[in-house]
Amino acid sequence: MEPNWIYFREFRNTFISIQNSFGFDPKKEILARNQLSQILHDRDPTSLITEITHRASGRTICCFGAGPNLSDHLQAKNSVWLTTREKFFLIAADGSANALWEKQLLPDFIISDLDGLSYEQMEVFLQRGVIIVVLAHGDNTQTLETFAPLFKKHTRIIGTTQAPAVFPILNPGGFTDGDRGLFLLHHLIPLSQSFFLFGYEFGTTIGKYSKNQYLDDQPMTEMKRKKLNICRDLIHQLRTRWDRSVKVVGIDQSIQMLPF
Repeated sequence: MEPNWIYFREFRNTFISIQNSFGFDPKKEILARNQLSQILHDRDPTSLITEITHRASGRTICCFGAGPNLSDHLQAKNSVWLTTREKFFLIAADGSANALWEKQLLPDFIISDLDGLSYEQMEVFLQRGVIIVVLAHGDNTQTLETFAPLFKKHTRIIGTTQAPAVFPILNPGGFTDGDRGLFLLHHLIPLSQSFFLFGYEFGTTIGKYSKNQYLDDQPMTEMKRKKLNICRDLIHQLRTRWDRSVKVVGIDQSIQMLPF
């Protein structure tokens, strides 16, 4: 059987429940997976997975969401990340990568379903060696086509799907950008390493880094609220079902009490 980073079969029933609650068409998920597979048909992501595993092991894992508290969290800890960058492994959920960039920080990898970064922004990160983990799903097939020349040009791309995995397209579990990166890394590093989550807020406001076209924070929508609730539930499952220590800064732990 393939390793969980290729296809996390134990998560499949959870995703089917999510899919049914949103009314997603599973046939569209398969079409999107096949579309990305055609774009990345000659890619074997194993070397990139090995690189992520090596770089993340033994470092402090910091994951960045695009919530309205992200800027405050970056302001509070930016000097630590800048001056001791080698001690940390940084994961950015889609548009949160732009917030890190503004603070002169490069994430180690970005997880994206292509609505938080423009074509030009994504190319800047790829040119600087950032690994980008792309999700193909039923609602972003047109965007996939737009980004296809970029993905064919650059090699540091890992393709993922919400349908059953067909190598080289992976399905390590998760649903939103904010939790899919956690699931991927969860399969690669020891349980002794905790995840520290910054910019994760489940309140009444959508952070301005959530979408590429936002200039300011936005009022919460019912769809976004539903997705954030699922993200929160999946983080809880990582803790309770799969025994990963996950600390959401500002909820589970104050930023002043962090061990770094």
